Amino acid sequence: MPRQLKMLYPTKQHPPTVALSDGYSVRTFRKGDEEKYAELLNNKNLGDWTVERLSSILDDPLSPDGVFFVTYGDDLVAVACAQDRGLNSNQEKVGEIGWVAGDPAHKGKNIGLAVCASAVNYLLDLGYKEIYLLTDHFRYPALKTYIKLGFEPRLDGADDRYLWKNIYEKLGFDFPENTKKAKYIKHPNGEEIAWRTLNKEKVNEPCILSAWCMKRSFFQSLTYRDDIYTEDAPDIVIEAFIRAGANLCPQFIMPSPITEHMAYDPFYVSAQAKSKSQPQNTSSPKPKAPTSPEDVRDIVNALPDPYKLEKDYNIEAVAENYARYIMNMNERAKHEILFISGFGMPSFMGGYGWGYVNYLSALKLYPDIMEKYFAYGGENGRLYNMAVAHAVKKYGLAPYVYTGDDICFNDGPLCSIDMLDKLYFPHLAHAVQPLHDAGIGIVWHSDGNILPIMDQLINVVGVSGFQGFQEETGCTLEKIASYRTRNNEKLILWGSISVTTTLPFGTVDDVKRDVERCFKVASPGGGFGLASTSSILPETPLENIITMFQHGQNFGREFLGSL
Repeated sequence: MPRQLKMLYPTKQHPPTVALSDGYSVRTFRKGDEEKYAELLNNKNLGDWTVERLSSILDDPLSPDGVFFVTYGDDLVAVACAQDRGLNSNQEKVGEIGWVAGDPAHKGKNIGLAVCASAVNYLLDLGYKEIYLLTDHFRYPALKTYIKLGFEPRLDGADDRYLWKNIYEKLGFDFPENTKKAKYIKHPNGEEIAWRTLNKEKVNEPCILSAWCMKRSFFQSLTYRDDIYTEDAPDIVIEAFIRAGANLCPQFIMPSPITEHMAYDPFYVSAQAKSKSQPQNTSSPKPKAPTSPEDVRDIVNALPDPYKLEKDYNIEAVAENYARYIMNMNERAKHEILFISGFGMPSFMGGYGWGYVNYLSALKLYPDIMEKYFAYGGENGRLYNMAVAHAVKKYGLAPYVYTGDDICFNDGPLCSIDMLDKLYFPHLAHAVQPLHDAGIGIVWHSDGNILPIMDQLINVVGVSGFQGFQEETGCTLEKIASYRTRNNEKLILWGSISVTTTLPFGTVDDVKRDVERCFKVASPGGGFGLASTSSILPETPLENIITMFQHGQNFGREFLGSL
């Protein structure tokens, strides 16, 4: 589970005086309050409290005088506790304000302010020099009380920075930029960490990808949301990944509300979730699917002339849409995640929709006609990439793109390399040339054993990095890391925690060992982002997923700082 947020009280000042309405008063704990005290705590979803369990509070050195109630008649309507937490590194007394609760029936009566102010004053009068409280990011009424009282957020991670900015914005307060921060988050935000990593600059904070996570409980547990398929699903996904520790997102997805194993765009899951319960219209006839290689040949032959596409292509409009999406995502994440997007290319795997046998047979039987399919995709991709290059330059976006084709089995390409050299790679190289002209790095998604086509990908297409390695095929991180770009530079590498072995079947210690291996192999020299090799399926233990992120942060920071 994610850690709670921490707030600090400026101990050189006392909290403001709180006026209570007639009938309300503040007092400390008395013998006989136990049952009503437990009932009050149970009303605020703070766990299951019994009279016996109250001893965990009442045995504190500052109890019972440090337990403050607001009463209304004979009723206890609010409580806050001043608790001793020993000494800090300066040998100063540390106190915590804890177990704050209020009866919602008395909302708007300043009862929360009154009990918290009383507990803070009690600690100050006893000479406590450090006073803090812990809370959750979704408890907005309590958070508003703490801020009004004078508590300030402490930032112990990028997720804190993101959450607190959202909290202050929602509550209508100005976010204090001079908050107390942990040393390692004082300067680079997540966006800067990822950008500098991709640039292969020296950075002591790890770059961690958002991963391709198809497990609903991952998002639910990190955001405390049971229903993640609402209108604000994009923000739920962003919050979950920031809380996990991610700072780079090349593909924005979440599990489908209909089939958890399938990826879906968070901007559309709410509508999909609603449609799940609606009767489906099956009256419209579906287009007839190809039943032979000849059907595929005829479909391709009927495509428009690829080299007439440019005439009607609106590069400016495409560039604006591309930039608008990325800038919106970066803003949504409060610049704690760097978002990049895809690029245009002829899609080899796009033909799989015609049926593997039909498609691959057509490539073999009718290569001259089928080349038009790749020429069409290549020219369309080139025009799109001209728009991408324009958007990157005009708006100062990160000069990196990501996508790829699933063109390999475990033993190599689905078709002969000669066929790929003739039909596919020339048009792929044609498509990405505008990216090279603009200095935009290409990170290629890799499935299967890509070793037989590494030369083409690096030297013909000019990719500058790879993501996802099926190491069981011999395509290991160590092997890929031994390659260089066609300009003899270190490759960008994203990986390589296995979604087929380590994550679903390994122990927490196995995950930690693999995280450490990845950093040691790929991070020296920059350009490394820790990631899963592909989609993390719902069967994967949640603790293994969380461990990948948490140990990635902790070990990554330690290892990068030692380089």
